[in-house]
Amino acid sequence: MNETMLAILGFAAIIMLIFLLLRNVTAPAIAFVGMSAVTAVILAGTGTFTIKEMGDFISAGVKRVHSTAALFIFSA
Repeated sequence: MNETMLAILGFAAIIMLIFLLLRNVTAPAIAFVGMSAVTAVILAGTGTFTIKEMGDFISAGVKRVHSTAALFIFSA
């Protein structure tokens, strides 16, 4: 998958996520996890990234936002 297709997939995922959230189709947590899972399956299915690479992406992202997420959890 070249960079253009990867960018189109990213924009499509963001647009679908916004659509789901604005139409109140699902809860935000389910929308975020669901769209991330669908995108990951597409990327793994096309051979763009391996499962290990996506796991590395996820762990790096969680490390960046875990303290902010904890603030949101305990502030409610």
